Amino acid sequence: MAGSVALAQPYQESSFKRGLRLLPGLGLLLAVGYTGKLIERSIMAYGRSHHMKLPNIEYVLTAILLGLLISNTVGIPPLSRPASQATNSGSKPELSCSARGFFWATC
Repeated sequence: MAGSVALAQPYQESSFKRGLRLLPGLGLLLAVGYTGKLIERSIMAYGRSHHMKLPNIEYVLTAILLGLLISNTVGIPPLSRPASQATNSGSKPELSCSARGFFWATC
């Protein structure tokens, strides 16, 4: 007697649902970037109002430092983790290994 076996199909999430999972992380990214822009403008306004020559700190650097501060003190909210993982999915290990070896001499 020959019987047939039904195999379970792997679960595939639609691209729309994957995109929806990225929205909270992208919102956090926009909030941190905009806060970095506000910090940059306030530093420039402070320097102008007090007639001080302050270095021009770009908002990108301010946003990166703010993001580092948030991730190291409070942590990334679990709802925002899919967006942070999506940015690392396409990186090649040999490139990250060479960059790590270049900066920290460990690879």
